[in-house]
Amino acid sequence: AAQGRADSLEYDYAMNVDITASDTKASLESRYGGNVVILESAMGYAVMGFDDAQVEKQALAGNVRLERNKGTFLGGGQMARMNGSVSAWAGGSVSAWAGGSVSAWAGGSVSAWAGGNYTFIPQNSLAWRQIRLEQGQRIATNLGNGVKVAIIDTGIDLKHPAFAGAILETEMWDFVGNDATPQEEGTLGFGAYGHGTNIAGIVLQIAPRARILPLRVLGTDGSGDVTKVAAAINYAVGKGAQIINLSLGSDSKSSTVQKAIDLAASKGVFVI
Repeated sequence: AAQGRADSLEYDYAMNVDITASDTKASLESRYGGNVVILESAMGYAVMGFDDAQVEKQALAGNVRLERNKGTFLGGGQMARMNGSVSAWAGGSVSAWAGGSVSAWAGGSVSAWAGGNYTFIPQNSLAWRQIRLEQGQRIATNLGNGVKVAIIDTGIDLKHPAFAGAILETEMWDFVGNDATPQEEGTLGFGAYGHGTNIAGIVLQIAPRARILPLRVLGTDGSGDVTKVAAAINYAVGKGAQIINLSLGSDSKSSTVQKAIDLAASKGVFVI
C-alpha cells in the first residue's frame, strides 16, 4: 500500500477518504469499519474496501461516498463491443498484435517506425496518414525519448518482439495477480485479450523511443475494480510516469478514480 499497490482481495464497495499525517491503517479501519486498500499519507488520502457486511455500517451512517468496486471498469474493446459501435474488435483485427506473429517485428526493433516507414504493418497505414504521423515525427524528432508511459490495461504480451528493449521490467506490476508479471492472459477472441498489447503497440509506433510501464488492472474478461485502477494510477505517479494511458471506461462516475486522476494531474502527469 505504501507504493500505491492495492491488495489482492476483492471488495464489493470502495470509498476514498481524506487523511492526515497521523492517520494509520489501524486507525482508519477502526474509524470506518472497512479495510485500507491504498494508504497515501504523502498525498493525503486513502482508499477503503468494504464487503457487503461491512458496508451496512456505512449505509446506516448515511455515508454517500461508497461506490461499487468489483468489475466496474471495462477495457476499451469490451466497451466497444457492448455498444456495438466498433466492428474491428468483433472481427479480431487486433490479432496481429496479440499473437506476436507479425514478421515486421521479427528483428525485435521498433526503430523501423522512427523513419515513418508504414509499409511493415499496412493495416495501420491509413490511420497514420490521416493524422499525418510521418510529418509529426519529423517535427517532434525526440520520438518519445526519455518519456515513461504507463499503460493501465489488460497487461501486455511481454514476449512480443515489438517491445524488445522498451519495457520497464523492474517497475511493471500486475494488480490482478498481485505480482510483478503483467502478462496478458486468456484466449484471443475472448474477453479483452490483446487489448493492452495493442494499446502499447500504438504508443510505440507513434513514439518509438518511449519506455512502456505496463500495469495490469483488467482481468481476462476485460473487467477491473475501482480500487485496482486507482492504485495503478498512484503507482504510476510514484514511479515517475509522465504519461498515463487509461483505455478503459465505466458507465458510472468513480470519485475514487477521479481523485487519483486529479492528484496525478496536479503533479504534472498527462492522463489520457
